[in-house]
Formats: sequence, structure tokens, C-alpha cells
Amino acid sequence: MKSYFLFITMLLCGCASNRGGGNASQMTWEFRGSCAYNSQTENRDEPKGNVTLNVNGESYQIISRAKGYYRELDPKEFSDYGLPSNTLIAAKSWHAGFGNLLFVMRHSNQLEVYRQDMNESKDNEYPVEKVSTIPI
Repeated sequence: MKSYFLFITMLLCGCASNRGGGNASQMTWEFRGSCAYNSQTENRDEPKGNVTLNVNGESYQIISRAKGYYRELDPKEFSDYGLPSNTLIAAKSWHAGFGNLLFVMRHSNQLEVYRQDMNESKDNEYPVEKVSTIPI
């Protein structure tokens, strides 16, 4: 009986510490400083702060000096911005006619964070760049 409980305990501990198969669904954006979207401060103050992605309890700084007001996108909005179908989480910023999209996709045992700039013009195409890789 003791070996059964020891086996279950080891199994549970092993699963809890397994980062290789981490649950990518435990992700949240954090907009620090005045870069978080707030309808009362937008267009009055210049946004300042940074953007962090929290993954499974760990924080990863994605943008150190935010130049826009950020908000998390609802998954229903992903197609409106032309984001890939395997996007897990996304955010967008906007300030003074410019902004960017941030989105995360999973590739093997890592998350890749991408950024694409945008502006008011409907006919411009900005390149998508990978800005961070996070092991999971």
C-alpha cells in the first residue's frame, strides 16, 4: 500500500514539474504603466510602460517602452486583423495614428511572440517580426 501512495505522489509531482508539455492556455497580457487602454486617459497622456506576457506563472517582458495604448483582443477579433488561425492570444495598441499587433503561436515546445506595426492607412503592409521565444 505504501508503494502505491509513493507511486501516485511521484506521478503527481512529475506531472506538475513537467515544463516540456506546459499548458499554453495559461497566458495573460499585462500592460504596466500608462500603456493600458483607458478611455479617460487615451489621447491626453503619452503612453508609457511595458508589455509583459505571463505564461504559467512566469513573466516575460515583450516590449520595454510602449508607444501605444494596449488592450487584449478577443479571439473573435483575430480574423478582423488577419491573424493566423493558430493564434493563441493577441493584443493591439494604438496612439496618434499608429499601433501594433502582438500575437502568440505555439511551435513545438515553445511559444513565439510576433509583432506587426500598423497605421491608419488601409493599403500598407508591414512585415511580421518575431520578438520573443518562450520555452514551455
